[in-house]
Amino acid sequence: GVYERFLRSGKPYQFFLCHHKAGAGNLARLLKMSLQPQVAKKVFVDSDDLRDLTQLFGVVSSDTETLVVLCSKEILSRPWCMGEVTSANCNHVSVVKIVLSDFRRPDEHFIDNYEQHVPDAVMLSQHGISVDLIKESLHWLCTRPEIEVRGQMCATTLTGVSRCLLGGLSGDKVVIDSERVVRDDDDAEGARSMPKRWRSQAVPMDKDNYILANMANLESAAAAFVLSRLLAPLMQHLPEQIPQVLQDDQVLPATAKQLCLICDNGVFTSMQVVRTLVLAAEGRLGVLPVVAEASFRFPSKEFLVSLAKQ
Repeated sequence: GVYERFLRSGKPYQFFLCHHKAGAGNLARLLKMSLQPQVAKKVFVDSDDLRDLTQLFGVVSSDTETLVVLCSKEILSRPWCMGEVTSANCNHVSVVKIVLSDFRRPDEHFIDNYEQHVPDAVMLSQHGISVDLIKESLHWLCTRPEIEVRGQMCATTLTGVSRCLLGGLSGDKVVIDSERVVRDDDDAEGARSMPKRWRSQAVPMDKDNYILANMANLESAAAAFVLSRLLAPLMQHLPEQIPQVLQDDQVLPATAKQLCLICDNGVFTSMQVVRTLVLAAEGRLGVLPVVAEASFRFPSKEFLVSLAKQ
């Protein structure tokens, strides 16, 4: 223990991915899969690396070079996530925010009345983190460099985020947009844009297997890419069968034989998903549902009737 703490060379974790599991758990997994092969040190995700919950904040304060905060809708209301941010603030750990589309930036009212919005935050006092420290850290977090992700998740988005983290941010903000290259003059704050060379090539459209997801749902899209990456090493001897993720602007090709459907609560409200499933049915393709949201339920007969009328 003494050696690990005092005699080691540097901190063991280059990145610590701070995230709310329900809002960005799949994205955290995908980001780790992208970053880990490119760095010599480890990338921390609690579900992989945490053995003792009481040591969580110590990992941030003593073992982490950069805390990456995946800013999803509810992250500021999660006490453990805010404990990680506060630990970084108090111990001068570098922080980078990845701002997702559903994130609401905290205003003064939210920060000043934090204990009313998040009453469970008092539990952190047993770890030496007071509500006042959390409030101070919220103000501090607002000033940290950020990568703002716009549009849908795709290979371009992941490449842009990874390269920004690995190369460092030269300014306060970088905007990564999956649908267009953002120019400096597009943003009043002068956000640095994603270089055109980062844009990925079109997904090969001559494969046997495809993964279909509601790409408007970031977690479902991330789950689709995680699944594709997990299956790729197992199917290297049959490259044409490695499943590819269908983007919203792509049509299921005639070569397709099987389809994997990522199921979330909004999957059947996506017209792209519905149209693709119709093509799959017409072509008598096999369809494998993969449930990505615990509360998912297959649609009722009434829902299918109303869907057929659209």
